[in-house]
Parts: sequence; structure tokens; C-alpha cells
Amino acid sequence: MAKNEVLEVVKRLETRMNIGFEELNGKIDNVDNRLEDFRKETIGRFDHVFNKLDFHNTEYHSITYGMRRIEDEHRIINHAEILKEINALKASK
Repeated sequence: MAKNEVLEVVKRLETRMNIGFEELNGKIDNVDNRLEDFRKETIGRFDHVFNKLDFHNTEYHSITYGMRRIEDEHRIINHAEILKEINALKASK
């Protein structure tokens, strides 16, 4: 092969490789974009779940605090007496 023919083959090979790399880069960019969309959607769903759990946690603490305050202020519920009565009822069966 002559030097010109070798250079021509190298140029064609380089052109093919460049086209292949451009196609590969396009596919990689597409995968990156899809992963980014998936990541954003997943984070959004976790945020939604976390907000619901946080709300329920807040409600739980509010109810617990309210019940303790009522028990302390009015002494309506005496857990020890209730447990004794429950055990007495179980024993009488």
C-alpha cells in the first residue's frame, strides 16, 4: 500500500470512530437524563412519604401530650387500678 492509501484508510477509520463515539455519547446522555429523571421522581416520592410520616409523628406526640396533661390535671385514668381490675376480671373467669 502506498502512503496515501494508508492515510486514506486511517482517515476513514477515524471518521467511523468519531461517528461511533458521537452515537455512544448520545446514548450515554440519554441514559444520564433518564437516570436523573428517575432520581428526581424517587426523591419526590420519598419526600412525600417522609412528610406524611412527619405529620403522623407530630400528631402522635400532640395526642400523647394531651392525654398526659388530662391525666395529670384530672387524675381520670389510673393505669395501676385499671390493670388490677383487668387482672381481677381475668382471674374470675
